[in-house]
Order: sequence, then C-alpha cells, then structure tokens
Amino acid sequence: MKRKIHLFLCGIALMTIPFHSFSQHDALRALLEGKETYKDITETVEQYLSAMPAGEEKDRLEKHFSRWAYYKSMHLGPGEQFVNSSKMTLDAVSALSDAPLTTANGNWSFAGPNSSTINNPGADLNGLGRVDRIAFHPSDASIIYAGTPAGGLWKTTDGGNSWAALSNYIPSLGVSGIVVDWSDPNTIYVLTGDGDAYIANYFVNLAGYLSLSAGVLVSHDGGVTWGQTGALANVEFVGYKLVQDPGDASILIAATSAGLYRTTNGGETWVLENTGKHYDVVFKPGTPSTVYASGPGAFYYSTNSGDTWNNSSTYDYALCAGGRVEIGVTSNSPNRVFLLAGPVVGANTFCGFYQSLNSGGAFTRLATSPNVLGNDTGGGDDQSQYDMGVAVKPNNYQTIITAGLITYKSVNGGSVFTRLTSYRESGGNYIHPDVHYVTYNPLNNFLYAGSDGGFYRSTDDGATWVNLYSGINATQFYHLDDYDANQYAMLAGCQDNGVKYKTANTTGFSHILCCDGADVVIDYTNQAKGFAAVNSSIFQYTNFTS
Repeated sequence: MKRKIHLFLCGIALMTIPFHSFSQHDALRALLEGKETYKDITETVEQYLSAMPAGEEKDRLEKHFSRWAYYKSMHLGPGEQFVNSSKMTLDAVSALSDAPLTTANGNWSFAGPNSSTINNPGADLNGLGRVDRIAFHPSDASIIYAGTPAGGLWKTTDGGNSWAALSNYIPSLGVSGIVVDWSDPNTIYVLTGDGDAYIANYFVNLAGYLSLSAGVLVSHDGGVTWGQTGALANVEFVGYKLVQDPGDASILIAATSAGLYRTTNGGETWVLENTGKHYDVVFKPGTPSTVYASGPGAFYYSTNSGDTWNNSSTYDYALCAGGRVEIGVTSNSPNRVFLLAGPVVGANTFCGFYQSLNSGGAFTRLATSPNVLGNDTGGGDDQSQYDMGVAVKPNNYQTIITAGLITYKSVNGGSVFTRLTSYRESGGNYIHPDVHYVTYNPLNNFLYAGSDGGFYRSTDDGATWVNLYSGINATQFYHLDDYDANQYAMLAGCQDNGVKYKTANTTGFSHILCCDGADVVIDYTNQAKGFAAVNSSIFQYTNFTS
C-alpha cells in the first residue's frame, strides 16, 4: 500500500527544561565535561538517569533529553560528529555554483496548517507557529517582514492580510535578525540561526536542538535570490539581532552568541568588535555614532558607530548577573535608554526595569514589580532568556510595552506596569503566550508582536489585538500520523501550539489541545480516535475530544 510522505519545513522546537532546574545539575555537567561524541554523551546521560530516583524530576529530564537525542541522531556528520547542518548546507550549495542560492523543488504541495480553529471545548492556547523577529519597509507601512526560527522569512505587502515566503532557497530557515536597507529597500539582510532557543545550561548547547547560524545572508532583489555575506565567527554560534546604521547604510552590526560583529562595507567583511554573548544592539535615535548593546547582565555603549565599546555605566551588573537584557529607545526622547533586565539565571525573579537620562551613562531602576516577565498574576517560571522584548512608542516615551510570557504596558515612562494581554483565551485580550518580540512601526505607530503562536497587530497600544498569522506557514512539528483509509486525515503535535487535526482536503486544521504537542497516533481502525503526548501527559481521544 502506498504511504504519503510529509515534509516538515520547520524542524524541531527547543527543549524547555534547563539543567539549573535540577538540584543535581552540577554533577551531570561535570560528567559531561570532555564528552564530544553523540555516543559518549547519550551513554553518560543515560547512566546518570538510571541512578536518579523515580519521580517528576527524573521524568522531566528524561523526556527532554530523549527529544534532543532523537533529533540529534538524525543530524550527525559522517563520522557521527556534531555539525552545523545549516553551515554545511550553505557551503555545499555555494560550492556547486557562483550563482545566487537556488535549488530544484520536488513535487510538493502545501498541506497546512494555515489556519487553526478550536473544535474541542477543552482546548485553548490556540496559535500556528513561532515568530521571533519583525521588520518594516522604510517608507511603506503595509510592507512588513516576519522572521521565524525554523520557517524562514515572510513578507506581507497588505499589512498582514496575506504573506509570501522569501526564503525558499536559503539553507538556514532560522531568522534571528532582519534589516531592510533604508537606502535601497530591495536589499534585505537576514541574520540566520535561532538565538532565542540557545539557552545556557540546556542540552541545546550540545549543538542539537536549535538552528545554528550560517552567518548573514543578503538579497538585492527584494528576496527573490539570496547570497552569502562575509564570514562572521569561525565557531558554532547563533544570532540575536541585526541593525543598520541610520546614517551610513554600509554599516551593520550583528549581536550573536559569539560576540558583536560589525561590517562597514555592506557585509563583504565582518570584524569582531566586542567579545562574549550579546542579546541586543540599538543605534541612538538621531545620533548614529552612539550605539548601545547588551549581554548577559551587561550593558555596553559605543560613541564611534560601534568600532569600540565600554561598559562603564552604573547599571547594576551584580543584581542581574547572567540575565538577558533588552534595550528600548525612542526618537521622542533620544537621550533616554530603557533596559528590561531578566534575573540571574535560575533566580526566577524580575530583575527590574531601568532608565538612563544621559545616553546610557547612568541608570536608575524604576520598577521591580509586577513581574512583567511572568504570567497574568506576575507569577510563573521565568523564561526571559527564551522570550523577552521591549518597545517604546516612537512619539511618546511614556508608553512602553514589554514582552515575556505575556505583554505588560506602562503609560508613565516605566514606573508602573499593568497587564496588557492574557496567558489564556479565558483571560481576555489574548495573544498566544511566550512573546518574543514587540515593536512599533514608526510610520504609523501600530504595535506588533511575534510570539510562539504567530504574528499580531494592535492599533491602540495593545488595548486590542488582531492575529495576522494566517499565511505564515511556519508551524514547528514534532511528529504527525496519517490514516490509510483517508489520504487527507492527519494528526500532528507541534511546538507550543498543541495538537492539530484534520480529515478533509484542506490546509486548515482543528486545534484539539494546547501546549507542546509531541508524538501522536491515529487509531488504525478509526480515524476519529487516537493518542497524543503533550508535555508530561498522554491523552486518549474519542471523536477527538480529550
């Protein structure tokens, strides 16, 4: 009997439990020192697990390690060594021809999902797929770009009503930075790799459960064809942010896990200007010679367009040591710099919201509560190294939006924050949680958000939202199953968007359960019954209601 083959365009999602969640993590990390092969690592962890007492802690570690091991087993080099598959693909394609990156397509058609409808009364947290980065056309507010961690770059020319993929022919489908050249909007730069999933003390640091960077790619024809810019780091790394000098289009700066890289010739060559992991980089409005950047618990500034850097600011490094830091600026008050600071890794507390009135020379902490990185009540596990952002309104520095599990808002310059969106649909004003990016379009002051569930727009500073993710076909599937007697039946588990199901010849799916859907099985005698693993539970379905 013929079986259908389904192609996942978007890869595997990150694991969600860091070693620091476990009291024994130091012992495990010590055991892994010097282990560089898949065999040695898996044997070491399996032995460690076998000695752990039964319980939830062991179950969680075993589950997330198994995800890593499964994925990595299919992404090893010829000698079973760990490799950067994105970089290897790029090198292989580049070696074949000097022409822009293209490839031959097989006879594939899109099977979905491009929409997701709740049909199970118990289902919530509906969404389609993760959007990590957003960028705008310099003069046309209807043209917007959305970057996904494993589904490439997408473009809309009608404000988000429809989308088109721009990255069918690039070897790295992780997008962690987007620049639309203000001097020539047909020139687009993309910093590749999935930085948000690259979290210290996760198994992903073994180079498995993420999309590593293949550097910066550039298109000079609006995204039709792509080419490689000069090499950045000569080690495995991921990207976080890419910006362009608003006064000199040939200068770009990339914030990466391997350092802060700068080009002064449009990407032909890159220079390492500051070492260590960097999360964010921002030019001072109106003064391009001043640039701000952040690292783990750190703030840096440059006064010569990013050529040299220092961190002599009064920002409280000790209190926020190791935490992720995001930077907010606005042309409405160009000397102000805002910092949204995550906690010391593992502390599970909000480090604070800071303000500088002298271009980053000195900072004052304005707020430490509520926990804007938490859920509806300010609680919940801290995820700031995975999802975190801040946006300041271009024409009013008093209006500030923060991103974390959900979004919060200040209307008095950061002294007081109130909840803006809800974690679940039942809380009202819902956008899918785990919000990675918030930003204002300076052309019309519309607010946009990218989250694990998709792409959203607000025209009233977050009081109401509309989802515009239909057409961004970037769902990250773990597994799917089909049904022999119905070629259109499909059950699938996906990253943070739960379990999806369909039985008809449509690209729309039904959303039947929340959260991280993993392995799924349709009953081979009845397409309306099945099983799904979601986080730490297994659900049985009858008529696909759990």
